[in-house]
Amino acid sequence: MAEAQEVLDLGAAVQNFGGKPEGMQRAARAFVEAYGALPARCEALAATGDTPELGRIAHLIKGAGKLLGAHTLSAAAGELEDAERDGLAAVVLALVPLFVRELEQALDALRLLRPEEPPPRAEPDLLTALRLAERLGPLLEAGDYAAREVLDLLEAALAGSPYAHQVNAIGRQFDELETEHAAALAGILIASLRT
Repeated sequence: MAEAQEVLDLGAAVQNFGGKPEGMQRAARAFVEAYGALPARCEALAATGDTPELGRIAHLIKGAGKLLGAHTLSAAAGELEDAERDGLAAVVLALVPLFVRELEQALDALRLLRPEEPPPRAEPDLLTALRLAERLGPLLEAGDYAAREVLDLLEAALAGSPYAHQVNAIGRQFDELETEHAAALAGILIASLRT
């Protein structure tokens, strides 16, 4: 755990999940599962010069890294994203090794936090899920790829609950670029969570 504390601000990360370590651990698990292969993918994208895709990935990781207390990773992702947005392809490619190194360190630290099995849960944290769903709606409506990060967190928060199938349906629609339909489904989920 000492290594994780060198890379992650665990106090801030737990606070980002309402002071609940199990929420942060679920998000860590989701992050590792969703982004574990990204270092190699980023290196391959850099080799082909695909700076727009690198910028998209950096945008996703910047927010997720901040949420999980990986501030150095978030900063490296922000620099890469800014360079891509400014059209500085050479700078983007020069920043990839630092971004990949920070991503690998964060992934290693997050893996240390992953219990082999998730803690047993009597019921999902519906208040946290509702807050995530409310954040998700505007992102879906805007077609913002940051919605994927929130979807992953929402999926982890509602895993095994009666709402899990709704989150999966929203994710499928988003992945198929049916953002209006995904936003409508998110509205239904929000209404369900409020009742």
